[in-house]
Amino acid sequence: AYYYLEQSTEKEALVFPVRIHYLFSKNDFEGIVAEAKKTAADYEPDEWTAYRIGEAFLQQSDFQLALKYFSLAEKRMPLHLDFLEKKGIALMALKRIREAKDTFLRVLSENPKRPVALCNLGYAEALTGNFPEAEKRYDEAIALDPDYAQAVINKAAILALRGEINEAQRLLINVLRKEPENKQALEGLKRLAQN
Repeated sequence: AYYYLEQSTEKEALVFPVRIHYLFSKNDFEGIVAEAKKTAADYEPDEWTAYRIGEAFLQQSDFQLALKYFSLAEKRMPLHLDFLEKKGIALMALKRIREAKDTFLRVLSENPKRPVALCNLGYAEALTGNFPEAEKRYDEAIALDPDYAQAVINKAAILALRGEINEAQRLLINVLRKEPENKQALEGLKRLAQN
């Protein structure tokens, strides 16, 4: 595919989104960032290309540019919930918690059965100290997807804060049964063992 892509005589505006898609399929986020920076001034990407570029910047921890591209994707497809969830994640990383919460609530108003939005909304609530609401959102995410490790880990953190160490450990052990290399669960168990 790369060979034929590089042989193309089409205009760059037609080749660029295909090149980004190719790099995205290989998880070559550094390559996407390099291409985006090289072409940024000359080209405004379609929604899927913007989403893929946003994900690459998110993976490289450039949250401001991730937000820019996720916002562009959302502008072109305002009801695409994956785009909105990623925008909310970028907002959270930028510590724009109120905007992130509003974005996740918008996702849930369109589809209340989105575990990623529920978990991230719970995390936003936890960051603002609203632990009962955070736990409620984690429980909703887990009810929809019992194997959603991030929601289970986040719930374990709430339980640990409340002093329910045994229950928190049980949840983290369950995560590790399915994902033995999960770094957050391993680190959480290590911390709990020190208490």
